[in-house]
Amino acid sequence: MRRTAVTLLCGALALIGASACGDDDGGGVDDLGIESSGGVPDCFPDDAPIPDGDVQGGISLDQGENTICTFTVRTDAGVNDAIESYKSALEDDGWELAYEMPGEEGASLGVTKGDDGISAGGTVLEDMTVLTVSASAAESVAGVAPPTTAAG
Repeated sequence: MRRTAVTLLCGALALIGASACGDDDGGGVDDLGIESSGGVPDCFPDDAPIPDGDVQGGISLDQGENTICTFTVRTDAGVNDAIESYKSALEDDGWELAYEMPGEEGASLGVTKGDDGISAGGTVLEDMTVLTVSASAAESVAGVAPPTTAAG
């Protein structure tokens, strides 16, 4: 469980990026509010589905107007099946796809709805798939969308 919490914290801090290190108003790492939970953090959008599987734990980071909720889910489904299933559930609830990156060993997606954004990434660890799901501002998700290649 400790490894999961550390992984969640690192992932969430990476999503906050430079804003967690400081800003023009003098805020910084000391201003972070960090809470961990054994499940999905309370700050996760109420209208967002939870992926199928066993929720391992969650963490929320709060710095002023920036809040990130992250949790992990273990599943026996393959990476692409787990991501595809979650994408379908999100789209059924009105979330719009911002990006998608399929892969055999790892896959990810990002969706937005109004001001909210959700990123989900899956990876294979031994005989299981682990999804890391993070909710933040929509512009954070749209801003990490991978560049597209123009067909030529």
